[in-house]
Amino acid sequence: MKALGFVSLHYSINKPVVGVAAGEINVDIRSKTGNSFVYEHTGDDLHPGDVVNYWVLGLKNGQGEQLTDQSYTVPVPTPTPTTKQTTTMATTPQPTPAVSGTNLHQTGTGTGGSTGTHTSSGISKHDLDYLNSLQGQTGSGTGTGTGTGGVVNTGSIGTGTSTGTGTATGTGGCSCQCSGSGRAIPNCQSYPCLIFEDNFDTLDLDTWEHEITASGGGNWEFEYYLNNRSNSYVRDGVLYIKPTLTTDRFGPDFLTKGTLDLWGGTPGDTCTSAQFYGCKRDGSGEHPVNPIQSARLRSSRGFSFKYGKIEIEAKMPAGDWIWPAIWMLPLRNAYGQWPASGEIDIVESRGNRHYTAPDGTHKGVDSFGSTLHLGPSILDKSYDPWQTAHVEKTLSQGTLADDFHKYGVEWTEDHIKFLFDGQETLTVAPPGSGWLLETW
Repeated sequence: MKALGFVSLHYSINKPVVGVAAGEINVDIRSKTGNSFVYEHTGDDLHPGDVVNYWVLGLKNGQGEQLTDQSYTVPVPTPTPTTKQTTTMATTPQPTPAVSGTNLHQTGTGTGGSTGTHTSSGISKHDLDYLNSLQGQTGSGTGTGTGTGGVVNTGSIGTGTSTGTGTATGTGGCSCQCSGSGRAIPNCQSYPCLIFEDNFDTLDLDTWEHEITASGGGNWEFEYYLNNRSNSYVRDGVLYIKPTLTTDRFGPDFLTKGTLDLWGGTPGDTCTSAQFYGCKRDGSGEHPVNPIQSARLRSSRGFSFKYGKIEIEAKMPAGDWIWPAIWMLPLRNAYGQWPASGEIDIVESRGNRHYTAPDGTHKGVDSFGSTLHLGPSILDKSYDPWQTAHVEKTLSQGTLADDFHKYGVEWTEDHIKFLFDGQETLTVAPPGSGWLLETW
C-alpha cells in the first residue's frame, strides 16, 4: 500500500469554506517532516476568537481523500488566579495551547512542510491525526499560524486568454508593510524605497503562483488556466503568457466528448478554484470544454503590500478574442466579498486590431483602460460605481503590441493615481466626508 503522497490545505479566516470551495489560501504541502506532514508559517493575522474554516485533500494510492467543512477557533486565554506571598491576585494565561500576542501555536499530529503562502492557521490534532491515519502512521509536529498585518493587495498578471508579456514588476514608495515567502521586510531609511523587483531572468515560483482552474475568472472566459511552460515562460528577461488551443493537446473530439480534470495529483498541479465547476468539466455539445488553454499568475505566494507605487513594463498581444489584464486584488477580503474589498485594474486591453464602439471610439489593441472597483455589495451593481473611477486612453499612433509601455499605480492613504509611460491618466481621491453612494 502506498503512503499518503501529499496534502493540500484550503482555508479562509473568518469566512465560510463550503465543501471543496477554494479558500482564500491554498497550500500544497510538498514533503514530510519525519513521519508527518507539517504546515508551518509565521506572522500576525490571527487573533484570539478568530475562526479558521478549511478542508484538506490527501492523495493515497492515486485517489484523493477529503476532509471537508472543518473549522478551528483560535483559543481565547482564560485568566487563572495565582497566589503570591502578599496574597495579591495576579493572572496568567493558560499554558496550552499558548497564544502569545497574535501568534497561535497549536501542537498536534502535524501536516507537512512549509510553503510560500502568505497567511496562517493552526489545524486541530484530531484532523491531523485523520490525515496521518490515511497512510497508517502517525507522528507529532507543531503548526505555527500567523501572518503579516496591513497587507491588502496582490498583483495578478495575465487574465483572459492573454499573451501579454512583461518585465520588472514592482517598484517602491511604500510604507514597508509587505510580506512574502522568505522575504524580509525591507529596512527603509528613506522614501521611495524599492521593496520588490522581478526582471524575469527566471520564473520565480516562490513568488508567482499559477492559478489552475476552468472557472472562467469571474468573467466566463473561454480559457482554462494551467501551470504549463507552453503557456507561461521566461526568455531574455521577458515573461510570456501565451494561449494555445485545447484541441492541440487533446484532439478535436475532446471539447464535446472529453473530461477536463484539473484536480491534479502532485504539488504545483492542484486545482486552485472549484467555483463554477472549475476543477472538473465534462464536455458536451451544449456545454463544451473550454477551447483555450492559457496562464494566469498571482504574486500572493511571495509578495504583497499596502501603499506604494508599482510599475510594470508590458507589451500587449495582438489578435481577436484576446483580453490581457494586470490587476491588483485583495489578499484578504477585509471588508467583505467583491467589490466591497476593492480591486485595482492597472490595465485592461483587447487584442483586436480593428475594433471600435458604435460611436467610433477605438476599443482594440491601440487602447486600454484602468479602473477601480469598490462598494459594499455585489447584489446592487450601482454599489460598484466603477464608471466614476475609470479612464480610457487611445494611442495617437501605433498599438500597444508594437513595443513595451510602462503601466503604473501610485497608492497612498489619500488617493490612487494611474500612470502610463510616467504620465498621469487618472487620480481618484475620496472627499473628506467620504462618498455618498446615492450621488454617484
